[in-house]
This record gives sequence, structure tokens and C-alpha cells, in this order.
Amino acid sequence: MENKILTGYPSIDKPWLKHYRSDINYSQPPQMSAYEYLKHMNSGNLDKTAIKFLGNTTTYSEMFNKIDEVAEALCAIGIGEGDVVVISLPALPEEVYLFYALDKIGACSNFVIPNTPIEKICDIIDTFNCKCFVTWQISEDDEAALYAQTNVNNIILTPMAQQGGNDVRTTTWNNFIEKRHPMNQYVKPNNERMVFIAKTGGSTGASKSVALSARSFNDIVHQFLNSNLDYKAGDKWLRLWPIFSASAAVCSNHLPLCAGMELILEPTGNIFNLDKMLVTERANHIPLAPAVLDALFDSSILAGQDLSFIKTVGCGGSKMTEEFEKKTAEFFKRHNIKTFLGGGYGMTENGSNVTFRMDHNTSKIGSAGIPMIDTTVTVFNPDTFEEQPYNTLGEICIKSTSFMLGYYGDEEMTKKVLRDHGSGDVWLHSGDLGYIDEDGFVYIVDRLTRVITRYPCNKLYPSEIESNIEKIYGIEKAAVFGMNDPEHDGFHIPACAIIIKSGFDANSVKNTVIDYCENNIALYAKPEKVLVLDSFPLTTIGKVDYITLGEKAKEL
Repeated sequence: MENKILTGYPSIDKPWLKHYRSDINYSQPPQMSAYEYLKHMNSGNLDKTAIKFLGNTTTYSEMFNKIDEVAEALCAIGIGEGDVVVISLPALPEEVYLFYALDKIGACSNFVIPNTPIEKICDIIDTFNCKCFVTWQISEDDEAALYAQTNVNNIILTPMAQQGGNDVRTTTWNNFIEKRHPMNQYVKPNNERMVFIAKTGGSTGASKSVALSARSFNDIVHQFLNSNLDYKAGDKWLRLWPIFSASAAVCSNHLPLCAGMELILEPTGNIFNLDKMLVTERANHIPLAPAVLDALFDSSILAGQDLSFIKTVGCGGSKMTEEFEKKTAEFFKRHNIKTFLGGGYGMTENGSNVTFRMDHNTSKIGSAGIPMIDTTVTVFNPDTFEEQPYNTLGEICIKSTSFMLGYYGDEEMTKKVLRDHGSGDVWLHSGDLGYIDEDGFVYIVDRLTRVITRYPCNKLYPSEIESNIEKIYGIEKAAVFGMNDPEHDGFHIPACAIIIKSGFDANSVKNTVIDYCENNIALYAKPEKVLVLDSFPLTTIGKVDYITLGEKAKEL
């Protein structure tokens, strides 16, 4: 696309557009529900494979029939427009059927991580006044707790159920489907209706429930499909994860299916079998976390294997270091993988992706790639709300068509995040500190909430300190966080937690870190405590829990 003359401000120049192919003629997706958009995108693809699960395949035509059956069965047990169904499943076909069936009848899905404690599930069910819970395993005690403590009147166990309850209100999947009633009329498709509830990470504050519409799902997918990414109908997409997050639901479920791909579901999520799966399944598109990709680097099964069938490798969930990116490039070269290391920056509140790496040209090490084609990203001064010029730090803000409907039950917090600066444009405030360069590349420096203010007025950025400490020989990972300053209310003191590589002496490496900080980090930024841990505490979606780290530091 043609590059505009620079004014000095990203929201006006949109320099990232020059990286898109010239033949892309972008237009908004049709205003449809997620279910209707999926059918629209696959009208000529019905005899092709939609889902592969444990060696069995389901065509798109068969998948739509399954979705329709589930929709009829849900209506038969009284689920209808506006209802929320809580679902706790691994990566199963029933996950897919439930999401689209609930959308078809005007209801909403809330997927939770498998093996979530029953107390937490009861809280979620109470919050959304749910009448139905779908799971793959349940003990008699948990079953009794759900019926006694919530308004649930139906528990449905999927075909892979490992444990089943005794209550007559608990039914198997097959019995649930058999009792369906044909429906002559469904609710009118609506892309603005709440279709999915996702949880934010909660790494730097309380986790929030984000209400997403079909518009969010469809707009993100439409932008992916109008990019330089090599997505083709008939490609194979491997999904290891349940769709409990917006990223998984949008980018690893709705996207491959709307693109007409074959979605390969792996219910165990066992990353140690991934090398075997790559050889046997020959998936073209593989979304992974950095730790999962790292586990492949020394695989004996992959030794000598030609993996040139891999077209994209997406990495997300945690920051990628320069060292990791170089190791990945070496792994790709060794196995004849011609693609780049994908990734990007996203927010649950935006439906998932905001930026991405879509080809070799937009895969600049250290950056989060460029904004998606119908998304505007810029930087504002967090105090004055004035837009910042290129290469100037500020709060990353987004303008797009895929915004959340809002935080469920929290209008006040919604207004703090979705703000009109007075021009009529609503901006999504990310809470992230970063900048944009003249070529449109976005760089994320830190969370604004992670910026540590030390008495009297010094601000320090944890990620900068972490990246330096992680270069120390013997360090696997570092996390810098703030502890409350007992002498100055409202201020914090920096501390650091480290994970030491196997085979290194913990005391020796810890002392090296302390010496390094003493001699190479400014006095106000120097961590006052260094904790050696076997692993970092994580939030429910797998991000480092800095709040818990701060609590651990208090105990020392």
C-alpha cells in the first residue's frame, strides 16, 4: 500500500500500511453473528475437513449439522437468548459445537480452564446466574456442591468424561443430544450481542470479566485474512489449548475455521508430544507459547526432519527475548522452515490481536510487529492525553472496530478503559508503556502498572532491568517487581526473583546477580532483594503473577 507523507504522528500517518500487499482492498466484514459468518465463509467448502480429533475427521457440512443439533438440545433444556453457559473442557469437538450453537440461539459461552477448583466454578456460575454447566469430569462431591450452592439445574458430561456424577439432573452428552427438539425459528443474528466472556490476566491487578461480541470475533478474523499471512483453505491448524481465552477462541478456533482450514484438536495439551504430532500431523500453522517452542529445540525425534510444511509459527503469552528469537531462527534453519517467528501484541479488551508479525519484513526483533490493517495504534501522554510523536514513550492506545462490549457488571471501569478524548473518537487505553517508530513498528516497554516509583520521584522500568539480569550466565529467567516502601506511603522498592538454569550453583549465581546490580544498575533502580525460585507464580492464563511475587518477598 502507498505510504503517506509523515506528519510525525502515528494515528494520522499510519506508516504500517506500507507493509501490506498492494492487492489488498480492505472492507469491513459483513454484520453477522459468529455462527453466520462461519457459514458464510465456508459456503463452498462443505465437503472439506473442518475438524480432526483422535484420528477421526468431521467435514464442514457435518460440523454445521452438529452445531444445529447442539442448538436444538440447548433450547430443549431451557437455554435461550441472554443466558450464559459455563464450560470446562479440554480441546474437544464439543467445545466448537457449543460455542457456535450458543451464538446461534443468542446465548453466551464462558469457558473456564479445565480442573478449575469447584469453589471458583460456583462463583462464576453465581456471577452470571448460569443454569447449565458442561464439563468432561466431575466428582460426586463437586456435583453435589454445584447443585446445592448454585442455580444450575443441568450438568452435561461430554463423551470423554473421566468421572460422572449420580444426580439425575446430570446427563451424558448423547442423552443431551437425543432430547433435542427441532426449532422452526431462532433469534435474529446479531453481531453486537454478547457471545463470549473472557478473563483478563490479572498479573498486575484483579482479573476482570470481558464481554465480547461476534463483531469482535469477526473483525479480528477478517483483518487476519486481509494480511500478508499465507493462509489457505485446506491448510492444517494445530490447537493444543482449550478456548478459555479470547486469543484461543478468536485466533486458534474462529480464525482457522473461517479460513476453511482443517482444525486438529489435541485434548491432552501435552507439549512433550508436540514433536511427534508435528511429524505425524504435518500441521501448517502452529500457535505456541515460547516455553513450548523452546521444548522442541533439542528434540531427538525432530533430528534431521524436514519441517518445510510449516507455514506459520505464532508465539504469544510472554515476552520473547533476543536470545530466544536467535535460537528459534537457528531451529528453523536446521529444519528447513522458511517462515518467520510470528507474534504480536494483543488485549482481551480488543478481542485479541492489536498488532502482529505477518511476514519476514514485519518481524523486526524486539518489536511487536505492526498494527492490523483496520486498527490504529498510537501513544498518548498518560497525564495529558496528548498524542506523542514517533519514538516517544507513552501509553499505547488503540482505535478499532473489535472493542469489547465492556467489563461485565463494571460500567465505571469500562469508562476508564474506553475513553473519548474530546474528539468523538473512542480509544482503548491499554495500560502498557511503549512507543512507535517511523516505519509503524510497535514496541512494548512495560505495563504502566508495573512501572515502579521510588521515593522521592524516580521511575524505573522492570523489563529493562530484567533483560540485563537475564544476560548473566546461569540465569534462566528474571522478574523484577515492586515491594511497598514501609517508610514512604505510595512508593515502592524494587526486588528481583530469578530462576537458575539446571546445573548451576544457586548461591553462586545469586551472588553474581547481587554484584552485577551493585555495579551496573543505578542506585534508585537496584533491586533490594533477590529471590531464588524454582518457578514463578502464574495467573490463570499463564502470565507471571507479580502481586504474588511481592507477597513472597515480604516473607523474607
